[in-house]
Amino acid sequence: MNGTGFHKDIEIDSQRLLERFLTYVRVGTSSDRKSASSPSTPSQWDLLRLLERECEGLGLEVSLSDRGCLYAELPPTPGCEDSTPLCFLTHVDTSEDAPGEGVTPVVHRGYRGGDLRLPHGRITLEEAPELARYAGAPIVTSDGTTLLGADDKAGIAEVMSAVETLVRHPEVAHGPVMLVFTSDEEVGRGTEGLDFDRIAGRVCYTVDGGEEGSLETECFHAWKVVAECTGRPVHPGTARGKLVNAVSMASLLVSLLPRNESPEATDGEYGFYYPLGIEGEVHRARVEILLRDFKSGEMERRKETLRALARAVEASFPGGGVSLSFEEQYRNMGEVEGGDPRIVDHARRAVEEVCGEVKVRRIRGGTDGARIAERLGQPVPNLFTGAMLMHSTHEWVALPVMERAAAVVLRLISLWTDSENSGTL
Repeated sequence: MNGTGFHKDIEIDSQRLLERFLTYVRVGTSSDRKSASSPSTPSQWDLLRLLERECEGLGLEVSLSDRGCLYAELPPTPGCEDSTPLCFLTHVDTSEDAPGEGVTPVVHRGYRGGDLRLPHGRITLEEAPELARYAGAPIVTSDGTTLLGADDKAGIAEVMSAVETLVRHPEVAHGPVMLVFTSDEEVGRGTEGLDFDRIAGRVCYTVDGGEEGSLETECFHAWKVVAECTGRPVHPGTARGKLVNAVSMASLLVSLLPRNESPEATDGEYGFYYPLGIEGEVHRARVEILLRDFKSGEMERRKETLRALARAVEASFPGGGVSLSFEEQYRNMGEVEGGDPRIVDHARRAVEEVCGEVKVRRIRGGTDGARIAERLGQPVPNLFTGAMLMHSTHEWVALPVMERAAAVVLRLISLWTDSENSGTL
């Protein structure tokens, strides 16, 4: 095995990987948190159906659900029928935090280091110091007016290339491998349409991470809080001592959130309060706030803080009211007890062998794996894809990293197969 391979003399087809990725990112698939449909946007069906055709072309057993979830299974090679079945999950939607339609990917083949010029703007080394590692390598960006969509279309391209490699080399033994492509992960609904019975009994990995060599085994506890502020409208000309303005109440609530515990002020192991949206009129206003923390005890503190702030707003606006509703979105998958220790051990070894080092980290966010881990009672590690500066118009990915990400998937499959069929790794 070498730096980008998983098996002697077998390599990832770099050009095919790139072509596949460029095809995927040109399909705009932004999700919509305000939509009640499933998937939340029709464009996600376009990519799901494209992937359905590709998987069928590779001879996989394919099923597309009416909830926007695509399952594609590669049967085991002879003699490996009893190997532990694996499942690799990616998502087709992209974030609505930046424009995601009309993506024009740009392949920078002459990058020599320093700031990376885009057709519209530039990516500086100050915001992306990792760029310097890949001087001389092909770098893919958007034109600077949209996000790229490497989150998670890099992951999709990588798992597709990995499975295509196995199909093209039937001499390589492997157990059952399923690919699952979900929708609406970016708006917290990635597992709503997932058939958990189909993945029960499988070892699952999400391929939705970022920096090369990273392996994410924990994530935030996540809650969404909706604050409904109720005011009392009165004509402004006669409002003194009578008007209770719900917009002002909502504004005060947001201003009371601890500034030093916001996303822009925290990193590492620190959680935050994230006011996501505010809307309303004098009589009623609504604030949506996300709570994130790695520790369940700290999450309870954050919820209690919000309750105290709501009471403070009511005290400042006699006659007004603030009601809070709490919705759990996902839990820290690192707190899930049980599961085969090889789930993490094999992932750690695969990343280290392909990349030379492994960086075990906590995700400052969440993946579909968090809810899957909770349901299946086993870890669901998140593998890197190489996507950087995600959710922004400066998103980028280096092609050699994508090759190594695909090789990690293949090496992981080999580790599970070899350990169970030969007794060695």
